[in-house]
Amino acid sequence: MKKCTFAIAAGHQETANAASIVLEDGGNAFDAAVAAYWAACTAEPCMASAGAGGFALVHPVGQKPVLVDFFCQTPMGSPNPAVPFHPLVVDFGDSTETFYIRSGSIAIPGAVAGMFHLQEKYGTRPMSVLAEPGVHLGKRGVPLNKFQAYDLFLLKEFMGDTEKGRSLFYKEGRVKRTGEVIALPQWADYLDDLSRKDARSFYCDEPAKHLIRDHEGHLQVNDLSTYQVIERQPLHVHFLDHDIWTNPAPSMGGMLLGLMLTDMNRWPLEDLADPIRFQPRWDQMCSNLRKNGIRPETLAALLSQWQTSDELPPQAWQGTSHISVVDHAGNAIALTFSIGEGSGYFIPGTDIHMNNMLGEPALLPDGPFTWTQNVRLGSMMAPTVMASKDRESWTAMGSGGAGRIPFMLAQVINRMVAGGLHVPDAVQAPRSHRDDQSLHMEPGFPDRVYHQVYTAPVNPWQKASLFFGGVHAVNWHGDQQEACGDERREGVGIVR
Repeated sequence: MKKCTFAIAAGHQETANAASIVLEDGGNAFDAAVAAYWAACTAEPCMASAGAGGFALVHPVGQKPVLVDFFCQTPMGSPNPAVPFHPLVVDFGDSTETFYIRSGSIAIPGAVAGMFHLQEKYGTRPMSVLAEPGVHLGKRGVPLNKFQAYDLFLLKEFMGDTEKGRSLFYKEGRVKRTGEVIALPQWADYLDDLSRKDARSFYCDEPAKHLIRDHEGHLQVNDLSTYQVIERQPLHVHFLDHDIWTNPAPSMGGMLLGLMLTDMNRWPLEDLADPIRFQPRWDQMCSNLRKNGIRPETLAALLSQWQTSDELPPQAWQGTSHISVVDHAGNAIALTFSIGEGSGYFIPGTDIHMNNMLGEPALLPDGPFTWTQNVRLGSMMAPTVMASKDRESWTAMGSGGAGRIPFMLAQVINRMVAGGLHVPDAVQAPRSHRDDQSLHMEPGFPDRVYHQVYTAPVNPWQKASLFFGGVHAVNWHGDQQEACGDERREGVGIVR
């Protein structure tokens, strides 16, 4: 077995382990990310699925970074209010939010096409090898950790809307708890079979036929058979002496991140490096963004020198997970993905839970069934790669956290670049977030920071929280590498 130096950061130990297995066998970072994704379908079932979508920022050594868009797409046909479409309220404790499930909420999934695209264009190992850890986990099962159990509890009505969902995620009439095992044996068998074929078999054969025939939703044969992965030129911005590449239009997260870093470039270095001076300026910048309106057209205008004239569709703000990998050669990938909350529909015989992207409130500004036909959905996801000026250091990162994602990434990047912190310290350092009511602040800042004058009342949190994202980041600097999975979401970092 070939041993090599690498770094992995992911949202679950088993997700990271799958990547490690492939890297230890001589695979590259892109192979590892694909293997990790298939493992996440069991280890992180509220985040990952063959029915999901996402984005990958890939940096092959010696080449320019590329954004691989395999996010969900709206159907070609018109919205139909007669299809099954049901509201569910999620209670987050301090707030509630309504989402929609069932077949009318399902958009065209891109995860399968995306994984095959990464493997075929950038990988070195056959898909059957990359699928092995995921197949094993699906059959054996994975005990729920605290974060996954909490996520499953929040989404229990989505995951348990059908008898199939209840059979997988419930026990004795209630949703499974920490330590109880989630196994997806039919997914394991299907993944094993899929890995010996190609993406077309998912979009054109039995799974597609079930989607069209069984669920009475919007998707039709042509919607699935014509789905394409899109490679885009990343949004490229400079921050101090670093180059940063992130998710471009039609997504909004990367544009927002780029806008903040561009503004922060004009600040004195001492304001960036000192948390006491940083927080008032950060609060004011975030307040100004909210006054201008965090909308695609606003950000596109502000970043017009970097954007094309493509029309920007509505944005998805759903929860996410993330995988970052760098290998011994310096190849890097940042991979972010989501199924939204899930539609409650599982493709028969596969254990595949389909997304509910057409049931996301952020995609329904004028109410249900108002989405635009045949467009790639945008997102606040912002997988990001950063390079030092001398190109001797590369960092891959991304986060969950819905609309807070770019704000969390900007703070981590600033801690690394202006503050000089290593990846673990930058990721675990306290963060803040300005919403319409408050400036939320985690514990750990200098005492004076909480008592300064801001544009909104300060809400001091008693402990670090998943509210402030889940940044999983890795850094490559020749034979010196770092990895950190965010403790806020029980993330895992591996360096070997």
